[in-house]
Order: sequence, then structure tokens, then C-alpha cells
Amino acid sequence: MSEKLLQKIVDNFHQATILHGELASAMWFIGLQGYAYLHELQYAEEHVALRKVKNYIIKTYGIYLPDNIPASANLAVPLLGDKNRRELSQDETVKILKEAWRVYERWEIDTLKLYSGIAVELFDDKDVAAHNLVSDIVNEVKHELDNIVDIVMELDAHGWDMPQVVADQQSLAEEYKEKLNELRLGDGLV
Repeated sequence: MSEKLLQKIVDNFHQATILHGELASAMWFIGLQGYAYLHELQYAEEHVALRKVKNYIIKTYGIYLPDNIPASANLAVPLLGDKNRRELSQDETVKILKEAWRVYERWEIDTLKLYSGIAVELFDDKDVAAHNLVSDIVNEVKHELDNIVDIVMELDAHGWDMPQVVADQQSLAEEYKEKLNELRLGDGLV
């Protein structure tokens, strides 16, 4: 039973890496390097978390769960399509940015519900170790969702003003690049 529940988490992590890859590409496409690095970091963190869960399953249950990797998150093509980034109007850029944040927030809300439900089932099944593993992941998702809400509220507060958004990108890029480098230099599987 626990293995089937953890398979749902593995599958969701794969979908998350695809989603963050597409969100990073969308942010690079519209020239917002700070937000692009945010998603590059999330991509890497999701992959590290995926490996932790896969290693836990192997060590705890002695089994291998398959990697069901989706082809696409169906985000980049609808958002960017056949557009030329040099021909985007400011309104088009804002529309892409808003939709990217909307999709990201919805993803994390759905992920929080999924993982919380799995944590409860694991606890009910008396698999406390797996429950604790998933509870830690739930806390990480909750933290990420809080961060998203804060950013969207800030963007809403200044009316998605592109000069302000662009002005924030350098400091955000530096912050997320530093975190990404720390993640890459560390041993994420411990």
C-alpha cells in the first residue's frame, strides 16, 4: 500500500520537474532572469527530492518504482507558441507572466492537497516512517506556496508594473543563483 502511495509522489515529482523546466523557459523567453533562476532552482530541488524518495523506497521496501516521465507540462507551447520574443508587446509579456504565476500557484495548491492526503493515508496505515518523510515534503510545499502567494501579492500590489518587475530581476537572479550553486555543491541525497 505505501509503495503505491509513494509512486504517486514520484510521478508528481517528475511532473514538477517538467513544469519548472517549462516555467524557467517561459521566464527566459520573456527576459526575466530572476524568475527564470527561481524555476531553475525549483527544478533542481524537485529532482533532489525525487531522488530522496526513490532512495527511501529502495532502502525501505527493497523495490524499484518506475519513472513515469511525462512528455510535457502543456504550459510552454500554449503560453509561448510560435511567438517571437523580440516582437512581444508589454501587454503580451504581462499576460505570459500572470499566467505562469497562476499555473505555478495552482500546481502547488494541488500538490499540497495530494501530498497531505498521502501523508494521512500513510499515518492511517501505520507507516509512520513514510508518513514522516511525506510530512517533511508537505512542509516544503507549504513553504513554497507561501512564497508564491507573497510574490503574487507583491506583483498585484504594484499592478504587474513591468519596469518594477524588471528592476527586481537582478537581485532575484543573484539570490536564486546562489541557492542553486549551494544545492549543486552540496550532497542533496543525504
